[in-house]
Amino acid sequence: MRTTCYLRDIERDYKEFNEERTTFYKEQGLDPLPASTGIQVILCRPDLLIEIEAIAMFRKTTSEE
Repeated sequence: MRTTCYLRDIERDYKEFNEERTTFYKEQGLDPLPASTGIQVILCRPDLLIEIEAIAMFRKTTSEE
């Protein structure tokens, strides 16, 4: 899994955002935590603080594995 996180104000919001994201990933049992990039941007809607793009791959297991 890999995420790109777009934040309106990275200096103001990143610390709290990262704490929440890390808690969520740990609750999902992800170890190691997914790779991630944080970028400050002007978002497409003025009411948004964060947009997240995620790419995930899952391996289908067979009965032989």
